[in-house]
Order: sequence, then structure tokens, then C-alpha cells
Amino acid sequence: MPAAARPPIEDYAFIGNRRTGAVISREGSIDWLCLPDFDDPACFTAILGGPEHGRWLLTASGCTEVERTYVHDAMVLQTTYTTPTGRARVTDVMPTESGRADLLRRVEGLEGTVTMQHEWIVRPWYGRQRPWIHTGDPTRLSAVAGRRATCSPATRCRRCASRGSCASSR
Repeated sequence: MPAAARPPIEDYAFIGNRRTGAVISREGSIDWLCLPDFDDPACFTAILGGPEHGRWLLTASGCTEVERTYVHDAMVLQTTYTTPTGRARVTDVMPTESGRADLLRRVEGLEGTVTMQHEWIVRPWYGRQRPWIHTGDPTRLSAVAGRRATCSPATRCRRCASRGSCASSR
């Protein structure tokens, strides 16, 4: 992605769980995330290159206005998208209680009809690897590259039994 097309750094928000953290653009793209810890290689690195280097996009199509806020001074980010046909809110959080590297994203329709756009491009090792994507059943999606496995949202990881995104060694 050309430098002119990248969002300015001040348009990013940060959420974390004390072990790792995600950098999220105003457009709803997680453009940086190391899993399961800060010192592990990143699996989303679009902030340094482009979408092809890994990102998790969850946004409203045709958005005309974006409002963001942290909930109760916590690391819970709420982004409200306004479109010509309605409003939707995405809540992003990385729970701290579990000891796992979970990243949860929830979409709520607030009014009208909003078409959401979703893109999950996992590129482990700072965007250098293309993982093998496996669908074991309709509720599970995993990306495996080398020794690491990253599971998609709303699935249960067989290795650590978590829901949401996780990373675990084999």
C-alpha cells in the first residue's frame, strides 16, 4: 500500500490484554497483532505494508461517519459506523482473565440496515508466510503456518479450548 493510502498513526486505537495488543484503524482494520505475546512474530502487519501482509477488517460498507470511544476508561474499544441506511457498532476487546490470547469482535445493529464487510487475512511471521487454512466444520476455521495455529472468531480451538482468536504452539 502506498504511504499516502495508509491511515495516519493518530487514526489508530490500541487494545490489549497485558500480554499482547492490537492496533485498530478507524476503518475497523486490525493492522498489527502479535500472538500470543508482544515478543512473538506478528500475524497482522498491514500497518507496515498493505492488506496482503495480514489484517482483520470488520467495517460498515458505505460508511459516512465513524465515532470511536473507549468504554469506561478500559481497553474496550467501541466504533460506531453511520451509513446512509443505518448505524452499527463494533466492540473490540482482548479479555485479561483467561490467560489466553483472545481477541473478540462483536457487531451490533443500532438502527436501520447496515451491510458489514469482513476480511480475515492471516500472514504469520510479519507477513512472510501464507498459512494453510483449514475448515473442520462450519463453526471452525484455523490458519496453520509452522508451529503456530491461529483460530478464527466464534470457534473453539482444539488446543486451548478458547473461543475467539488464539494462538497456541503445537
